[in-house]
Amino acid sequence: MTEYSVEWHRVNEDSEPRYVISVAARMLGIQSHTLRYYERIGLIPPVTRNESGIRDYGELDLRRVSFVKCMRSAGLPMIEFNLWD
Repeated sequence: MTEYSVEWHRVNEDSEPRYVISVAARMLGIQSHTLRYYERIGLIPPVTRNESGIRDYGELDLRRVSFVKCMRSAGLPMIEFNLWD
């Protein structure tokens, strides 16, 4: 994935890069509201939020969304690949 400057992401206490929704969406090539929608309908599990309640995407979250995008591009109906329930 493309590297973004430090001002676009932060590192948590576990040294894992964390990204705000706008940066995560740009990295994934989708819109922010699509990420919120995927979370709301359960295609991805709830995303960790920071102290201010802002979604805080990690590498695992980005991989999960990439998987969802891959399955959608393969033509699978979204209901068939809901793995997080």
